[in-house]
Amino acid sequence: MELHIEKVYFEDQKYSFFSGCDEVGRGPLAGPVVGATVTLFPHLLPKSVKSQGIEKVLEPFLELGVGDSKSLTEKKRISILNLLGIEVPKLKPSKRQVFTGKGLEAFTYCIEEVSPLEIDKVNIFQASLMAMKKSFLRSLIYKNKALKDFVENHGRGVLFVDGKYPPKGLEAVAYSEPVIKGDSKVVLIAVASILAKEYRDHLMRRFDSEYPGYGLAKHKGYPTKAHYEALEKIGPSRIHRKTFKGVKEFYENL
Repeated sequence: MELHIEKVYFEDQKYSFFSGCDEVGRGPLAGPVVGATVTLFPHLLPKSVKSQGIEKVLEPFLELGVGDSKSLTEKKRISILNLLGIEVPKLKPSKRQVFTGKGLEAFTYCIEEVSPLEIDKVNIFQASLMAMKKSFLRSLIYKNKALKDFVENHGRGVLFVDGKYPPKGLEAVAYSEPVIKGDSKVVLIAVASILAKEYRDHLMRRFDSEYPGYGLAKHKGYPTKAHYEALEKIGPSRIHRKTFKGVKEFYENL
């Protein structure tokens, strides 16, 4: 993976942190949309590492073959997370975590969910931005410390966002840099993408046992032929998105 984008900002030396965020779950008929953010705090890096540039800083991720989560097999994604000290079943949303392992002490991560109910209220586009924004802010703040104090003490950072549209209202905290296909271009986004996908996939496998008959463990809630057939047979569940085509028709006919 090329590091051109990160290198430009890292060498500028005027930003206090660098974050990469992504989301997964925009297309499914059921389940939450999930956002994840990975944040690097350069001031926590050993001087010997920081002085060698962004290639050395991101080496722990690059050595594991981090890349676009969609281009990696499930086995590879889980292997990467395990080697980073992360057990998917133990991941918890809305909780700032620090990576464990040599060379990872300066990195944090956070995952956030936006529920089907909230998706129906604000629409899936806004829900996706909300999931990313919440995960980003939580990756910065520990124990609800005031964000204003954080920025005053550390300064603004850079937020790399996968796609065209970054979350709004973050100008006082970070400069946002949208990156098309960012999960294959920016390491921090790529790691966030893997986190978001594996967390959501695990969540949908769990939902499969709670809401049997839809095949959620297989298609993860996406609108497959089998999913549509299950909806026709048993109707939508509590975790289905009522405003989505293929689901909303059940409520319009009530």
